[in-house]
Amino acid sequence: LAVTDRHLYVAGSNPDAPQNALVKMRTSPWDLDNWIELPQPAWAMAVANNVVYVGTESALYAYNADTLSLLWIEQIRVSDIAIADGFLFVVNSSGVYAFRTEG
Repeated sequence: LAVTDRHLYVAGSNPDAPQNALVKMRTSPWDLDNWIELPQPAWAMAVANNVVYVGTESALYAYNADTLSLLWIEQIRVSDIAIADGFLFVVNSSGVYAFRTEG
């Protein structure tokens, strides 16, 4: 689950989408905006600076928050993610990694 002031991003199933879907919902009114199929089940999600980050068993994916188009992939196992002070922190069994989320 990742939330902005206008959208809610959830990973999982949707009646009209595959099981591994990234679903974008409007928060006012509450309705489906868009969805895409994810390559793997999502283990963690976060959103910042118009980018939705999705962590999976084998990779971290970055999607444009407006269009859900893929921006980049980092081959890293993701257990959890968090965003603070302009950084995306990724945690896995090997340690903690930081990715800059701003300029």
